[in-house]
Amino acid sequence: EMLDYLSPGLYEMVIEGDDLRQIEDDYATHGVKVYAIDFKDDADPVEYMEKLGWNFMVFPLGDLVADDYGVFSSPGLLVVNREGVVIYRRKPTHAPPGKAIAEVWDAEIRAALDLAVGRSAAGS
Repeated sequence: EMLDYLSPGLYEMVIEGDDLRQIEDDYATHGVKVYAIDFKDDADPVEYMEKLGWNFMVFPLGDLVADDYGVFSSPGLLVVNREGVVIYRRKPTHAPPGKAIAEVWDAEIRAALDLAVGRSAAGS
């Protein structure tokens, strides 16, 4: 499971959302799902998802979920295994904003998922 803490309007989130959609597709046979967590925001998360063409399940009471996982700012992203254990927590990076930072996070998320599903980084 991937928990993505939303910050509607951030350019990085738009790029990241497209990457997450691809990751979800690539790992679908392993049951990987992306859940969007509306967090510290008054915007309508479902409307935001629809506007961008994303179909992630939205948790509208995301502040409660964020508290449970120790998330205090957004955007944030966690990969949680089937037992509910966080196996990846996105950290800040020195990559420039935009596509470059999304590529760094994409590689880190895929590495964590590969370990979780027991496959090599090459996709075997």
